[in-house]
Amino acid sequence: MTASANPTDRAASLRRRARRPLRPFAIIAVAAAAALTSGCALDAGTEANARFEAYMSGVDGVVAADGNVSNTLPFGGTGTVAVWLDETASTDTLVDAAEHAMAFTPGFGVNADISQLRLAIGWGESTTPGGGYECVATADVEWGAAVADAVEEIVAQRAAAEDAPCAPER
Repeated sequence: MTASANPTDRAASLRRRARRPLRPFAIIAVAAAAALTSGCALDAGTEANARFEAYMSGVDGVVAADGNVSNTLPFGGTGTVAVWLDETASTDTLVDAAEHAMAFTPGFGVNADISQLRLAIGWGESTTPGGGYECVATADVEWGAAVADAVEEIVAQRAAAEDAPCAPER
């Protein structure tokens, strides 16, 4: 009988292996496998932006929606979202659209912390080659707060601009 075939030596060898600490690559491999199978978005900010834009698509009173949620960590994001409102829509329609935006949640698998909603109305001629508005009225609302006052504020800014130019003379 050889030394390696001795049951006592084999048991001692198994005990030594059991006492070895886990190697770093084993820990990393287990963590990576858990993360990949958990359903979380690696670029949570990018995913939250896309989901917000899709969520706001087709909502009455909304011209465009945009997210500015950064990928602060793997599987996490923070930032703000913005909604461009239709200047010709009624105030009630604009409030409904803003409330709809405020009800947004990124959903399963996206760990994104949204801190603010920016509401905006733009009008006038485009002033840049890529588009845009000559005049803009905006209001920022802390995430989760009521939006009616902010909508009334930008509607009032728009009305006040009727009597005064909002862009500098060229």
